[in-house]
Amino acid sequence: MKVNEIFYSIQGEIDVGKPTIFIRLQGCNMEPKCIFCDSSYSWNEGKEMSNDEIYREIKPYLEKCQYIVFTGGEPMIQSDDITKLVLFLDEKRNDICCGLETNGTIYNQDIFMFNNISVSPKKQMIDLDVLNQFNQNNVRFKFVYDKDLWFEKVIKDLDLEPWQVWIMAEGMTKQEQEEKIEGVVEYCKEKGYNFTLRLHTLTWGNKRAK
Repeated sequence: MKVNEIFYSIQGEIDVGKPTIFIRLQGCNMEPKCIFCDSSYSWNEGKEMSNDEIYREIKPYLEKCQYIVFTGGEPMIQSDDITKLVLFLDEKRNDICCGLETNGTIYNQDIFMFNNISVSPKKQMIDLDVLNQFNQNNVRFKFVYDKDLWFEKVIKDLDLEPWQVWIMAEGMTKQEQEEKIEGVVEYCKEKGYNFTLRLHTLTWGNKRAK
């Protein structure tokens, strides 16, 4: 499996504040790439790691946190390897919960293995057939707010319930986030959608989270 980084931190989006072990995988299939991506370093940087090597790296964190999230880049590029790793971890310990953060362009029926799934579609690559497959699993959909409101059509086409929808302000820096949060909160109030912070940006700016 090509791994960009493994780190222990606090969840910054949707499950804001939840202690989390992040396994960030290398590679992204989004074209063109998102200009607001906060992990563009994951597109090409990484190293091959075995399941044993990954377990050894996360083991020290497991005494205080049993929640693991696979993120990227786009982790579903390596969906078969993720499935094998989740089964491997389950054999090691029975108290581990796994989550997935994906752009919703690649579906694998094994996603039922995850306790939480967050799908964040991007307007340059929308495949409603694939997103509908994810939607059968009652996943959460996260959209980065854009003034053209392109995502409203996706929400309508997928027939999403308001509780499934999370909206986040765009911004690579703390200042950009602070300037936009109020407007996005008001939009969420009007629509009945969930608002999510980008806590890692508000805490560390455009530096890598720790």
